[in-house]
Amino acid sequence: MSFRVTIYREFSTDVEDLWRHIETISDGYIFQAYDWNALWYDCIGKKSSDIIPCIAVVFESDEPVALFPFGIRHVWGIKILEFMGGDQSDYLSPLFHNSKIAQDSLKFLWELVEAALPKYDVFIFTKMPGSFNERPNPSLEIWPCRFSIEAFSATLPDSWEDMETRLSNKLRNDSKRQFRRLSERGVIKFIIADTEETYNSFLKTMFDQKRKRYIETGVRDVLEDQNVRDF
Repeated sequence: MSFRVTIYREFSTDVEDLWRHIETISDGYIFQAYDWNALWYDCIGKKSSDIIPCIAVVFESDEPVALFPFGIRHVWGIKILEFMGGDQSDYLSPLFHNSKIAQDSLKFLWELVEAALPKYDVFIFTKMPGSFNERPNPSLEIWPCRFSIEAFSATLPDSWEDMETRLSNKLRNDSKRQFRRLSERGVIKFIIADTEETYNSFLKTMFDQKRKRYIETGVRDVLEDQNVRDF
């Protein structure tokens, strides 16, 4: 196998084409998508986080087979290599060609990528999922990782009736009880915003409620930053 690595320092048209191609041949979540990362960088990365893109694409011959969506953040004179996405991404990971990248070549690929990267002082990789669509995440074979917290998800079926059959009796009964409690405070409606005015009204209400809850619980108010609210 003959691999080479190219480092891209901006979200160019070339990067977009390569990234979208790799998305189609890799396992990942929305947080690994080009659209998510490009928007995040435009709204937050370059404005609030002082991050410079450092997107590493691995080619086998001329075919892209892996993409590392890195950025370098400057903090107190220290250059930190990390995945882009920050607080707004639940899962962070490279993208690997499902059939082209073998487990025994991963550490070799990382050595190639690391040699091609610009100078940095430390790398901090967090929130890497254990699997994608029940396939083990190959990233965990590259770096020594420490388990930190469990995350739970559900694959949504075509109807609520199908979903309800998957829920425990305890959860269904608790949901009905909470619904009754809410009904005592007013009429419950499910509304999809169909105008910009309604859309913005929903967002403002959500922001206000979330920020109030941050204050009540004493946690950091991530929505204090206008750039985060724009994202």
